[in-house]
Amino acid sequence: GKIRVIEDNFHSFSYPMDNETHERNLLAKACRKGNWIIQIDDDEILMNAKEFKDWVDAGKASGMLMAHWLMVFKRFGDDLLVIDKDNYVHAMGTRLWGGYIGARHTGQNRQVTPLRLLHFAYGRTDEQIALKLKNWAHAKDFDTDRFFEIWKSISLENYAQFKNLHPIHPEDWPKLKLIRQSLK
Repeated sequence: GKIRVIEDNFHSFSYPMDNETHERNLLAKACRKGNWIIQIDDDEILMNAKEFKDWVDAGKASGMLMAHWLMVFKRFGDDLLVIDKDNYVHAMGTRLWGGYIGARHTGQNRQVTPLRLLHFAYGRTDEQIALKLKNWAHAKDFDTDRFFEIWKSISLENYAQFKNLHPIHPEDWPKLKLIRQSLK
């Protein structure tokens, strides 16, 4: 009884970001008013969920909650190329019922939480990333074909040569770093 399916036309707006914002607002409105609405995507892993829950339960949370994002740019088996940026945070929680104005953003004051999210945004196969780029909320904001070619060209041997990789705000992704670990 904890899972509800929300059905709607999530492709009715011509601008993809408007569709994402509409979807997030419908999901939020399925929640009880006054509770925290935490939106974690299926390609994100909570690395310290208990610590975050304890922090929220302690009454420290307010406004628009931000999580520390470890963004996976490319995956080579257990080797991950991640965005190397200090204090890279992203919105993920609010109590503002149905108040999203742009994806997970609400316009509220931001509060950085202890939550760490491992986000596999681009840590996918060629086919998956090509599909994502065509359907992403920012698909009309940049040249997705050019970005895809750059993404494909990055390897474990040459990744250090690439700087300012974000397709819309280059300085948001200044460089890549390699993490070698098993995620199994």
